[in-house]
Formats: sequence, C-alpha cells, structure tokens
Amino acid sequence: MMQYTTVCPHWTVALWNREMWIESITIQGFGCLINSHYRFPKDRLALIIDENERGKSTLVAAIIAALCGFPAKYGRAGIMKPLDAFRPWGGETYAVELELEAGGSRYVVQRDFNKKNPFLVLDSRTNQDVSAQFPTDLAHHFLGLPREDYERIAVISGKDVGQFSSSSTIRTRLIAMVEGSKDSQSAEIAIESLKNAVYKLDSRTIQPETAISRINRGISEKLDEISKLDEALESSSKDVKILEDLKVQKEHQLKLLTDLDREYARSRLAEVRRKLEDARRDAEQCKTLRQELKELEPYADFPADREEELSSAVTSLKEIRNQIQEREAENQRLTVEAQALRARINEREHFTRLGRDRLMQLYGLINGIKDSLPHAQTTLDSARRRQIHDSSQANRFLRKAVALLTVATLLFLASIATLAQDSAVKYLGVATLLAGVVAGTAGARLWLRGREMRDAASEALKEAEDVFEQNKLAAIQYLRELGVYVSAQSDLIELLDETCSEIKNYLADEDQLAQLSNQIESNRRSIEEIRKREKENDDIIRSILKSAGLDSVDSIEQALLAFKERCKKRDRYWQITNSELPSLENRLLSDAELSKLKAEADELSALVGQDTAAGDEQSPFDVDRKRQEVQQKLREIEEQISNLEREVGLVVEQYRRRYPVVQEELKALRQELQRATRFNNAIQRAKEVLEEVASDIRRRWADALNRRASSILPRLNPDYTDLRFDDSLNLTIRRSGDGRILDKLVIDSCLSTGAKDQIYLSARLACCLELSAAGESMPIVLDDALMAFDDERFENAFRFIAEELARNQQIIALTCHRGRHERLANQDWFKDHVQVMEIRKT
Repeated sequence: MMQYTTVCPHWTVALWNREMWIESITIQGFGCLINSHYRFPKDRLALIIDENERGKSTLVAAIIAALCGFPAKYGRAGIMKPLDAFRPWGGETYAVELELEAGGSRYVVQRDFNKKNPFLVLDSRTNQDVSAQFPTDLAHHFLGLPREDYERIAVISGKDVGQFSSSSTIRTRLIAMVEGSKDSQSAEIAIESLKNAVYKLDSRTIQPETAISRINRGISEKLDEISKLDEALESSSKDVKILEDLKVQKEHQLKLLTDLDREYARSRLAEVRRKLEDARRDAEQCKTLRQELKELEPYADFPADREEELSSAVTSLKEIRNQIQEREAENQRLTVEAQALRARINEREHFTRLGRDRLMQLYGLINGIKDSLPHAQTTLDSARRRQIHDSSQANRFLRKAVALLTVATLLFLASIATLAQDSAVKYLGVATLLAGVVAGTAGARLWLRGREMRDAASEALKEAEDVFEQNKLAAIQYLRELGVYVSAQSDLIELLDETCSEIKNYLADEDQLAQLSNQIESNRRSIEEIRKREKENDDIIRSILKSAGLDSVDSIEQALLAFKERCKKRDRYWQITNSELPSLENRLLSDAELSKLKAEADELSALVGQDTAAGDEQSPFDVDRKRQEVQQKLREIEEQISNLEREVGLVVEQYRRRYPVVQEELKALRQELQRATRFNNAIQRAKEVLEEVASDIRRRWADALNRRASSILPRLNPDYTDLRFDDSLNLTIRRSGDGRILDKLVIDSCLSTGAKDQIYLSARLACCLELSAAGESMPIVLDDALMAFDDERFENAFRFIAEELARNQQIIALTCHRGRHERLANQDWFKDHVQVMEIRKT
C-alpha cells in the first residue's frame, strides 16, 4: 500500500538552476480549503490523491490565483466570477500564501482577496516588501505568459485536455526563443511597428492611409470651391428679387419690436415691486440673526476643536478601565489555581525535602530499576528452571557412571580370576581386563560431566539471585528515601510505577506553578503600565474640561454631554457670523438702490398706466430675450440687405481674386498626394519583406516544437507518430499502421476520447518543455489529465512523466483514481520519482 502525507518534508538536495519553482502554498481560506499547507518536493513528481469533492480542483485554482491573481475582467454573462466562486461560504479569511523560487531568488507571495489591494511580495532572505518590483501576474513577469496563456498550456485538466489553442503571446515567445532572446522582440513586432508608421501632414503625424484620404478630401474641396465660384457668377441676376423680399421682412420686424418694448415695461414693473418686497423681508431677517448672535456670543471662543480629542480620551479611558478589570480578574483566577497547586505540592513534603535535582535523579534511577527488575526476575526464573533441568540431567549421568563403574569392577575381578588359570584362557582375561578399563574410564567421565553440570547450574542460579536481590534492595532503598513504605507483601513493580507517576505529577505541578507565578507577575506589571495610561488619559480629560470651564461637573459622561452642547452653540455662532449673516447682508440693498428702484417703479407705473394685466404673464427676462431675438433677426435682415447690395457688385471681383489662389492650392495638394503615396508604398514593401522573415522564423520554431512533440507522443500512444504544428499551432499526426496524415478536424471528430487526450497532452507538454528550454522552467499542473487512458497506456504515460519530465520540470499531479496508483506504488521507479500527498487527512 502507498504511504500518504499531507505535508511534504524539506528535501535536502542542491537547488536546481530553474527560473521558477513553487515550493509551497499555505491556504488560510479558499473555496472548501481552510488552514491548509502543502509543500511540494524538489526532486520528484508531487502526486495528490483524494476522493471527489475534497478540493483538488480548488487547490489548482488556489495555486493559479496565488501566482497570477484573478482576472481583472470577466465578461461571460450568467457565470459567477472566479473571485466570488472561490470565496469561503462561512465568511472566513479569504487568503493564500505562496513560497516561490524564481530568477535566482526566493519570494513569499501573499494575496488577501478580502482587501482592495490584495497583492504582497516579500523577499524570503530579507523579509522586505518588494511588491513594487512585480506586476500582479507573476507568470507574465517570470515566464512571459499572462495568466490565460499559462493556463492554456500548463494547467491540464482531464475534462479539457483537448482544449488546446494558440495565442499571439505564445507564438511571440516561441519566436523569441528561435531568435535567441528572452524579450518579446521579433519580426512580427517589427511588422506591428510598421503598421503604426505615421506621415507628417500640416505639422501633425497621422497614418499614411489617413493622410492620403485627407489630401484627396482637400482636392475635392478645392474643386468644389472652383465650381461654386462659377455658379456665383451665374446667379448674381437673381439677387435683386431677393433684396425686395428682405425689405418687406424688415418693416414687419420693426412693428414687432415696438410691441415687445411695451410688454417689457409691464413685466419690469412687476419685477421691481417684487425686489422691493424681498428687500423688506431681508432687513427683518437680518435683525433677527443679529439678536441670536448676541445671545450666542459667550460661546464664540469655546474650545470646540478639542471635542474629538475629548471623545477619544473618554473612549480610551473606558477601554483602559475594562482592561484593568479583565487583568485583575485573570490574576485572581490564576492566584486561585496557584494556591491549589501549592497545596498539592505541600502535601508531598517528603518530595520537597529532597530537592528538585535529587528528585529528578531518583526518578531516573527508579525508571531504570523499574525496567531492569522484571528482567532480573525473568532471568532468576529461567536460572531456576535451568538448575532443575541440569540437576536432573546430571543425576542421569551420575547413575550411568555408577553402573559403568560397577561393570568395570566386575570385569576387573573376572579378569584377575581368568589370569590366575592356565595359559589357554589368559587371552580372555586380558580382554576382560581391557573391557573393564574402558568401562571404568567411561563411567569416570560421565561422573565428572554430571558433577560439572550440577555445579554450573547452581552457580548460574546463585548469580541470578544476587542480581535480583541487588535490584530489589536498590529499589527498596530509593523508595524508602522517597518516604514510601515497603512491606514484605508489597508488589515492588506496582510501587515503582506509582512512585514514578507521583514524582512526574509533582514535577509537572512545580512547573505549572512556576508558569502561573510568571504569568501573575507579568499581569501585575501589565496592570501597572495600564494604570499609568489611565492616569495620562484622565489628566488629558480634566485638562480639556478645565479649559472649557466644565471641571466642576461630577460625571465625565455629563461633562462630555455639556461639552458637545456648547460646541453646537459655538458652531451656530460661527455659522451665523461667517455664512448666514454675511450672505444676508450682501443681499441687502442700500438706500440709494432702494430709492432708485422706487423711482423706477414710479416711472414705469406712469408709462404703463392702468394696463398691467398682460405684464404678469411673462418675466422681463423672457420678454427681453424675445426682444433680443427680434433685434438679432432685424440685424440679420439689414445685414443681408447690405450684403446683397454689395454682392451684386462684388461677385465679379471675388471671382477674379479667388480663382487663381484656389488653382495654386489644388496644385500643391496634388504634389503632396504623390509624396504620401510613395511613402505608403515604401511602408507596404517593407511589411512584405518582414512578413517573409517572420514566416521563416515561424517555420523554425515549428520545426523545433515538432521534434519535441514527436518524441513525446509515441511514449503516450505508440499508434501515432510524427506530431507536427504549423505556424498557427494547428497540429497534424501520422497513424503508424497505414501512414495516414490526420488533421485537427479528423482528430476531434473521429478518434476516441483517450486517443485525443493522449495527442493533445503530448502537444501541451511539448509547448511547456519548449518554452522552458530557454531557462524559464514552467510548473505544470495535471488535474486528472490521464483519466481517459487505459491501464497500460496510463502506466506508460505516468512513468514517462515521472521519470523523464519531472526530473527537470516541476509537475504537480492531482487525481481521484487511487486504485490505479496503488497498483504502481510498489514499483521501484514509482518510489524513486513520485511523492504521494493527500488534500487533507481523513
């Protein structure tokens, strides 16, 4: 079975020379992931396995959001914005932190998506804020690819492996690599620059096509002016009749102007009378404001500017007093706890007398005896059993020895008897004697072996008893030193366990008491500091109240209310002084102006007489506006009459004076048209030459990409070879069986899902490797990218990615197919090249 970890350890290997490497990500809150940390290995593929709906795709989104941020614009209607889609439902912290190695340095990237400006970059070595050095899209900065293009090729999900397409940025980066540059400079950029080429016309720089269009429009205007000059010469005979009609219109406008003058006098009279009434009301209101100002004058110099300072000081004082109460309550609680601990410690008086150092020494000795005493008991029991066994064996040997010695004695006696007889049986006596000697020797050896076995067993038993007794006596000695009563019936092991536990509890109580004492002392010092702040705030409040004359008020709350009430009166005083009264006084009319208005009213009354009803229908402004319109119309008619009278005589003179000038201007415009046309043609020729250069460069990067993709595809699917791209990144493949070339339409329409995924995965991996070849190593994320592969091709593809690609490229793979990977877990290549992780522990 595979072993899982939720956090990968630090790998103590030399850092590889890469442009970008994601070391770890910490997620405080992102979608369903809360307070999660993942550290990715630097020498193998990171494989994250977990069930569906556990946050694998959320982890991928968190990595992309930490690296690139969220898209600034998201215009798809009916779809939730990513910023809102991954917001934690419970309203928790919405932030991620990414540790990143890039450009030879290590950074910590922090994004808090609840903030208006969520982007922060810290230098890992100095911990300095270096955010100003980077755009929010770090993939664009380090890899030259914006977020959408990085996701397009390097973030590969099983559900959209085949969603591979090109972009201008990807093609530009490939061209830059072919040209040997990390910058996005190429022939295509030069073509874009030529498209923006400008032509200077009348001191302004514009597009050549626009300049040509404007010159043509100017030529057309000059031709029109020539035509109008010709027409004016022909139409002068019609002007006489027009002149007679204009004189009739002039008489009508003069009569209309006389009627409007009478109407203006009536409306002006009504307006003058209204002004006189307004002046009377303003004078009364001005008198009222001066009286109110006199009543508010005592509050003019009230220190209202310190209202905010007073409110802040009162609020701070309340907070400080609450802090003091909380700290004192906490100290009381801690004191009670300390007293209880001290009482428990005092109950163990015999421990206290020994001292902490001796007690810890005894604790170690008792622990050692507690472990060695059972071993000594076991050794003693074994020695006793061995002694019984060896004694029994020795007795058997001794019995055999006695029997053999008895036989030897009998044979010896028989041999003596035989030797005493005649010579015919002497040989038999010698043989009997030899047999007796042999039996005696064997019996003696058995007798000695039996005695040795019995003596060795006794000696081993005695040694075991001595060791056990020494341990027992040492244990009893230590227990008695600790004041523990040991009787003959006591279970020594149980007493040792209880004593160790009691010593451990005693030492823990002493440590906790010391910690509580330190905390009580810290709180006491903190209360003293807070009381100093309380005194400072109280002094500030009393200083402000004294300056406001409110130091006699008993309650600070009452003083604050009184202070605010006086501030309102002071504000009202200055509102009247600075705004209302000056504004009203500015509107008051002088005596001369009043006399003038009264005189005008008398004059208009005499002029209008009793006919005043019609004067109330329109304001003087409206009537005057109509008068001005009639006067303007009259001036226009008079001007037309004057012009016509002149034009009849001036048409010929105008023709003679203007016609040659227009002809010269037309000639100059045609010459300018020729220059602009030549310039535009030169620009178009340069663009054509650069297009040929760009086409050659596109062919070169397509060839390099083809070689890399064609080396990857057979490893994923040997049925197809020769994966090729054109200059727009459209691809074709060759079927191995019949050599048939399949284009993208056939691939998408006719091949199986697994085959399509294998082809497009090869294409995307080839793009990643090719773009990384110039030094910008691109992290690759595989989110169940092999889900459509059959078992055999899955194993081949996964092994190829782990053994060959992950060796020089960071690859983070996520999957829910646990069984497939468990079947591979015991293989050596899997153990050497894959680090297995989980989203979170179950």
